[in-house]
Amino acid sequence: MKVIICSPYNGTPEEIRRNVIIARALCLMALDEGHVPFAPHLYFTQFFDESDFDQRQRGIRCGLELMLGFDLLWIYAVNGISDGMCQEACRAKKLGLDYKEIDYIPLEYLERAEALSLAGRGSV
Repeated sequence: MKVIICSPYNGTPEEIRRNVIIARALCLMALDEGHVPFAPHLYFTQFFDESDFDQRQRGIRCGLELMLGFDLLWIYAVNGISDGMCQEACRAKKLGLDYKEIDYIPLEYLERAEALSLAGRGSV
């Protein structure tokens, strides 16, 4: 299945670093379960400025549009639900997508995701 990963992104630099590791860990979990994951907040922040409201909204709209081709939404809301996450959850419901609440990420996935960050794979 194709899975949208829905988890927080924005915050202080340290919160963003933590949130990127969480999103990467969720992608790794989805891959290990045989899914094809996509984390729009990891992708679109590569060229949209998250601190600019208009660019952030544009990135969210792009992510919402891409949801049309997906089967499942994984939502990780342990640290709260951002406005962008709320929009993704509402869109998933309108599209009739199944969703899965993730409330625990095994340490091995967090460690693998952090190792990717430390190796300079992508920006954190």
